[in-house]
Amino acid sequence: MERVERLADLLRDLRRRLEGYQGIIEPSPDDLATWDTLLYTYDDALVAIADLLDLEVPAEARDEMDPEQRGDLEAAVAAAGIDLTAHGHDVDDG
Repeated sequence: MERVERLADLLRDLRRRLEGYQGIIEPSPDDLATWDTLLYTYDDALVAIADLLDLEVPAEARDEMDPEQRGDLEAAVAAAGIDLTAHGHDVDDG
């Protein structure tokens, strides 16, 4: 479960960083590039943790995830006991 915990920590950190960009009214090209990189990294980590938890990941979400797929996968991870909210903690200590 150590890998799951590390990925959960990474996902929470990435989520905090992504949320920080949501408040930018007029993002610069650098801001947009950073957002894209963070989101790509978040999606990759989300797929990785889902795989470790033996959750179903739609094949198309492995290449490019849309917001609905991301939300569904986040909900499935949460249902498995891992809180990915920016200030969350693992629900299942085991």
